[in-house]
Amino acid sequence: MTEDKPGYGKITGKGQVTIPKAIREALGVKYGDRVDFVEREGVIVLKKHFDQDAFNAAITKWTGLVDLGGMTVDEYIDDMRGE
Repeated sequence: MTEDKPGYGKITGKGQVTIPKAIREALGVKYGDRVDFVEREGVIVLKKHFDQDAFNAAITKWTGLVDLGGMTVDEYIDDMRGE
């Protein structure tokens, strides 16, 4: 896909559209992923959905599972590198 030859889709009777492969690859989306449609100055932008709740849940799940011996993450990394 190039700027002078953009991908396009056709809307079905159900309002569905197939996203061209090159665009799916550029967005890093695959079957089952969610996407967002955002209006910006009269232009609709398609972007990969970022699930903030799922992200927060993952962070909460992993928080506190590693004992750094009272060091900050940066101090721990430096220690691991022998710095």
